[in-house]
Formats: sequence, structure tokens, C-alpha cells
Amino acid sequence: MIGHDCFVQLARLHILHSPLSEGDVSMYGEGFHVTIAKSPTVNKALPYLIDLAQLEWYRDIASRMPIQQHQFPLEKLQQLQNSNDLDAFGRHYFHIPDATYVLNSPYNVGALWQLVQNEMLETTQTTPSANNDPFAELDINQPQTILIQQRNRYIFTQGISAQLGALLIHCQQQKPLNQASDEMLAQLPYLLQYQLVNDILEANDG
Repeated sequence: MIGHDCFVQLARLHILHSPLSEGDVSMYGEGFHVTIAKSPTVNKALPYLIDLAQLEWYRDIASRMPIQQHQFPLEKLQQLQNSNDLDAFGRHYFHIPDATYVLNSPYNVGALWQLVQNEMLETTQTTPSANNDPFAELDINQPQTILIQQRNRYIFTQGISAQLGALLIHCQQQKPLNQASDEMLAQLPYLLQYQLVNDILEANDG
């Protein structure tokens, strides 16, 4: 997307500002999006590249984490719903598997990432022209919330609503549901529908 020469320059800048401190390079790309932000020329021409790099980093981290289980114990939820303690449910939060990341971007980077993947897969496609270039129809300035989650080694990458993203972050912070906004609570059915959670636990500050 940015060309070989530009990438090499960014890599050199990253090495300059973040010299390798150990032999293991698996985590060396963690701050690459910060390095991109330090390049005024690239940042001005491609302001969305910072978030695109962050998305790729989240996918890379998730791919190297242990396999995540997504089997939710429905009986625990049913017990809470049938409890005589009407406030019990609100004192709990849904546990999000560790290999889950939410990226809030002012740019449509999730759709851009998907277009790039499609282009890489379609190796037999002719060189895009003004008439068949899928990138030409992309509104890059459309804000987007992206979910990145490992599912049995498959890295699920999907645009979601900002409210669902806020609920996921709320649960990742282990905050009780009684502290969530009405907009976030309206997204609760999607946690189970999309198999985004694997437990429900009582919050320490519930």
C-alpha cells in the first residue's frame, strides 16, 4: 500500500527511535504505529495508516496467544436471571476472552484492511483502473470500530457498532453491568449471539 521504499524508511525510523533491547523480535512491532505518527510526511499523506498498523498489530498479537475458549456457561446466566436478588445481574460483567481487541478509529480502516486482503487473494485480477478500482468507492473518512478476536486460531476481524465496542471495553475493564450506559446495555444480546464472551463473573466493585 505504501510501497517498498516508504516501508523501509519507516522501518529504519522505528529502529532509530525504538532500538531492539533483546534477542526476541516477536514483540518488536508493538509501537510501529507510534513510529508512523512521528513521520509528518507519511502521516499527512496517509493519516489512516497509524490505525491500520495498530489493527495489524492486534491481529498479530491475537494470532500468537493461546487458543481461546468461547463456550459460554448459560446455566450461570439463567441462575442470575432467576435469582431472588434483583440486583445480582447488575453486579456482574461478561468475561471477554484475552485475545480480544477493540480499535476505535476516525477512519474506515476495517473496510480498507478487508479490501487489501481481497486484492491480495485475487491474484488473477487485472490491474485496477478508474472504472474497477474498489478503493475508489471507499469512504476512508468514515469512523469505524473494529473487533479483533482469536477464535480457534482464526483471527476474526469485523466492524462493529461503537456502542458494542464500548460494552466490550467496559467488560474488559471488569466493570459491573449496572455501571454501563443504556446504549451499551442494548448491545448485550450481541455478546452471546456473536459468541464474544466465555463467562459471567461478579465484579469486585459491584
